[in-house]
Amino acid sequence: MDEETSKSTSLPQPYVKTQDPEWYAGQAARLRDELERRKAQLDEYREAIEEAASLKTTTGGVNLDEGDTGITPEAGIEILQQRVSEAQAELDALEDVARRNDIEPGILRGQ
Repeated sequence: MDEETSKSTSLPQPYVKTQDPEWYAGQAARLRDELERRKAQLDEYREAIEEAASLKTTTGGVNLDEGDTGITPEAGIEILQQRVSEAQAELDALEDVARRNDIEPGILRGQ
């Protein structure tokens, strides 16, 4: 048997997700959604602080079911900003991997 013939009829290559544009599109969409959710949380938190500072709204106590009991407003903003930065860093890392694997930039933007 000819070696070239046996090489051409070999098993198909295994699936490599880093070479799949659809995988990048899905990951980028998930990370963009996460980034937007975290930005919205930060904006809501800042707005709540502004409302509390100007006494636009009041509450009748402390909700102990919320995870932020005992955190200063500034620390809360810092925590939420860190979460936004982490989500952005994940998206940036995905873009770097895509660039190294010759994936078109539009794929990550959903275009």
